[in-house]
Amino acid sequence: MLDRRFRRVWDRERLPAIEAFDAGDDNQLDELACHLLERFRHDGDIEAFALLFEVAGERLQRIAGRLAARLGVRVAPGDLVAALKRRIWVGEGLPLTGNFLAVARGLMELQLRVALAGRPDRGRPHRRSA
Repeated sequence: MLDRRFRRVWDRERLPAIEAFDAGDDNQLDELACHLLERFRHDGDIEAFALLFEVAGERLQRIAGRLAARLGVRVAPGDLVAALKRRIWVGEGLPLTGNFLAVARGLMELQLRVALAGRPDRGRPHRRSA
């Protein structure tokens, strides 16, 4: 259940009833996340930015953990989410698409792949000395 801070940013025309919101439902979470991101981007609403990561933070942490495990990268999921948060804060790399979780996942995966490509032991063929 969302607390009273969400009532100020709730769009009754676009979002389901606040009392029925289920953060475990990715579709509902995406709708709310997109709404909060839009308020932050268009209105400069800093509280909407904070609420975005409060409501989606746990889900983003799980996504980051699975990505790091799948790619074999030792990184704390919180570090990936923090980097995503910084990118959004400066307006870099996250279009308003209507699918926040998918785009966020893609950006975190890209960050991991770039990091892997820069590691001498990953992403490049090894050369043998003659």
